[in-house]
Amino acid sequence: MVVRLHGDVTGPDFVEGLARLLGSGPDVARRDFLYDLRRYTGSIDHVAFRDAAAVYAPYAPDVRARSVIVSPDQGFALLCRVFDLLFPGRTHAHFFLMEEALLSLGAADLAPRLRVA
Repeated sequence: MVVRLHGDVTGPDFVEGLARLLGSGPDVARRDFLYDLRRYTGSIDHVAFRDAAAVYAPYAPDVRARSVIVSPDQGFALLCRVFDLLFPGRTHAHFFLMEEALLSLGAADLAPRLRVA
């Protein structure tokens, strides 16, 4: 599942979007997520991460999935370790390039559809 954050998305926007996404179907939380942050310019603070973890918590016992983040911001490499703790059952990895992220998920065939215009 691809989640794109473009522009100035706020923490509350992210938490609300995550709640909608997880509530959109019974198996959504079990899917691998690819977060495309290549055009993201906002800032999500620790309060929003805490709130997002609370939204995710009811799904955690059933989840064994991955989240990969594509971003030019090297800080996400460290944040992925924090996300591993906040979102049990889900592992997190950061990539600078979309192609590398897709390869890690075994989805390299999606690369042409996920190019940044």
